Amino acid sequence: MSKRKAQNAKLFYRIISFFLLFFFLLPIGVWAQGENVRVKYEAEYFLGTKGDARVVFKIKMKNLRSDVYVKKFTLAFPSSFEIYNLEAYGNGDIKLEPKVEEKGDRIVIAVELKNPSIGKGTENNIRLEFLQKKLIRIEGNIWEIILPTVERKGEEVEGYSVKVILPEGGKKKLSLAKPKPDLIQGRTIFWNDVKSKVLYAVFGSPQYYKLDLKYAVENPKLVPVFTYIAFPPETLYQKILVDSISPKPSEVKIDEDGNYLGKYFLKPKERLEVRFKGYAEVFSKPREEFYPVLRKRIEKQRPYLLRETKYWQLGDSVISASKRNLSSREKARIIFNFVVNKLSYDFNKVSQRKILRLGATKALENPQSAVCTEFTDLFIALARENGILAREVQGFGYSQDRRFRPLSLITDVLHAWPEYYDEERKVWVPVDPTWQDTSGIDYFSSLDFNHIAFVIHGKSDIYPLPAGAYKIEDRKDVSILPVSFIPKEKVVLTASLKTDGILGSNYILQGQKEKLVLTFENKGNSFILGKKINIFTSSLDVEKKELNLDFLAPYQKKQFIFAVKGDKVGEGRLG
Repeated sequence: MSKRKAQNAKLFYRIISFFLLFFFLLPIGVWAQGENVRVKYEAEYFLGTKGDARVVFKIKMKNLRSDVYVKKFTLAFPSSFEIYNLEAYGNGDIKLEPKVEEKGDRIVIAVELKNPSIGKGTENNIRLEFLQKKLIRIEGNIWEIILPTVERKGEEVEGYSVKVILPEGGKKKLSLAKPKPDLIQGRTIFWNDVKSKVLYAVFGSPQYYKLDLKYAVENPKLVPVFTYIAFPPETLYQKILVDSISPKPSEVKIDEDGNYLGKYFLKPKERLEVRFKGYAEVFSKPREEFYPVLRKRIEKQRPYLLRETKYWQLGDSVISASKRNLSSREKARIIFNFVVNKLSYDFNKVSQRKILRLGATKALENPQSAVCTEFTDLFIALARENGILAREVQGFGYSQDRRFRPLSLITDVLHAWPEYYDEERKVWVPVDPTWQDTSGIDYFSSLDFNHIAFVIHGKSDIYPLPAGAYKIEDRKDVSILPVSFIPKEKVVLTASLKTDGILGSNYILQGQKEKLVLTFENKGNSFILGKKINIFTSSLDVEKKELNLDFLAPYQKKQFIFAVKGDKVGEGRLG
């Protein structure tokens, strides 16, 4: 063969570079044309007990044309994921020499194949083996694993499978997975034909957090005033244990939305710091014992949960007429997807000292300038417009990676997310369009163990303020620490009796009627739910034989007033 013919033959076998980006922060990919190469992925993660893993990543590339084949690929990780002991192998276990380079916040691994297979129907195989730190987040009572997948385009991907092998002797059980695994066999969890951008798995349940919250309040007036401070509430997905509230509020109440409020009086020009110490137990599934409380409240809440407010402006609908008869969950899904696809998270906005809240209407006008409040406001406004009860939760999102799961509400970097009421299941459902947009994790089907509620906004889109918003000076007022255990629940319920009659005595004569005032106070560290109190007496005719203490917060008092009558000769005594 002449030299010129040989050169032409080489040109005929046009070589392309195939770039594989496996990026654990924002998965992206640059691909060979879909008709050129079909790719199959197999990833195996052998988990350790200290947050690290041994990873085997296999890539099988089938040539679909005779004049095109894979020559080179790159693999990129964020620098926060530490990779070491890297080895690469090509066709027939030929050892390759990967080049590792740090580019900004990424570590890029480049590998060039030796003697790649050429010809239609032939395959080129690449295998990477390495150890990886910080793949598993071990915090408090849970293990959290996030495995972003390669972004796939077109039909060139034949399959994508993931296998996670748990360490021997591990006692943590899988409590949450998105998407649901195809198979769990012993210590191995299988996902076949993965199509989602991210695999998310949590082991252990529930999660525990230690809370230390400071509230700074000031009375600038020349007259005394009072104010209410919102402490973390008991919810369908959150249980609260109170260690201390200092100083103790003069009164405690639960408002229409279920917020836990303490009342404080301030003298003229007085400054006061209130400190809440306690624990939050966070669940990914609803607490069944909370259902009676929820369903008693919802009927009183309905009238205002469809109203328009300053930030939840109605007027736009994304539900077509043909879909108006869908279930509340199906309609909420349409709205959720619209919000995630319409808005883009503005990371530059987070660095601003004071973030201007746009509201739903302006969020639509400025879709590239959204943070958590815009995602939340738009979802609530659209939900209410379409007849779905919706509200906002402001609180803390525990996040190790602020670009993956950002916080952006106020100075103490809090977070906001919406809830909608599922009419068919009779339950509030929290969703997080912000974190789905930034992480790729499914935050519609369920949340995770990282959302801690501080306040609930249903009647108002502003009040009450969450912890972290009560500031006189620039300082950190919110401290959240995952822990592996929490104190035991202590139920301490005290009661006091008195008559409200003319005699003003605890003695009631035969035939005499009096009003009985029975006051209960919760002096324990936990909320009391659904407790029934039976009243027994041998000498009085009591109007009520049973009292229902359906919900009582720590330090809260509740009064029952009812009639009693002396029904025997002599006198009856209260006690």
